[in-house]
Amino acid sequence: MDDRDDAVRVLLAEDDAVSARFLREALMLLGAHVETVADGPAALAAASARRFDLLLLDLGLPGLDGAGVLRALRTREGAASRAARALATTAGRPDAARLAAAGFTGLLRKPARVDDLAAVLGGHVAVADDPKPRPVLDDAAALAALGDPEAVTDLRRLLAAELPAQVSALHAALRATDSRAARAILHRLHASTRFCGAAALAAAGNRLGQALDDAAPDPLRRQALDVLAAAAAAYIAEVSR
Repeated sequence: MDDRDDAVRVLLAEDDAVSARFLREALMLLGAHVETVADGPAALAAASARRFDLLLLDLGLPGLDGAGVLRALRTREGAASRAARALATTAGRPDAARLAAAGFTGLLRKPARVDDLAAVLGGHVAVADDPKPRPVLDDAAALAALGDPEAVTDLRRLLAAELPAQVSALHAALRATDSRAARAILHRLHASTRFCGAAALAAAGNRLGQALDDAAPDPLRRQALDVLAAAAAAYIAEVSR
């Protein structure tokens, strides 16, 4: 388990042992603190007693299903995680309106992939109430990823040259309500920002990706894209110095 103070704290409520093990290990690999419970009453007790940043609640939990857990938590005065962001987890196709009415902000479909969980955690950081400012360039992260300062410089310049076209393509995809195309662009951007140590740009990309995954209204998607465009401009300016 990651012991950093700024690690995302996740409550994982999952009754299937195989799914719980995979999700827990993947989340920990991605740097999250994870507490796992196997039924609804235990999930409600844990979320009431301790502060979590993110709740992953299976809709088929025994004792009290995920939606019931969240409804009870949202109305429980003094619950430590009463306002925590919550995602429903399921292998089925639940009604989106019912999930929203229960208080969920998104859905994690099982079987989940590590990339799905990375997007969930990245999205959480991006939409947190008081996010920590991210540097435009994180040299230590870039060197850890590539190991060669010259390679970092070359890749940063390549990304700077590609960014205007990528931002334009994202604008076009959102205008056409083509979420699949937008996600494909963001997927490529995510890999590039990791190797370039483009921390602020990565966070902005995660924020837009989460808006797409949560089927956020168009104004929120456009706002997230505006944040990404501003981060791209800052990145280009920094690399061009």
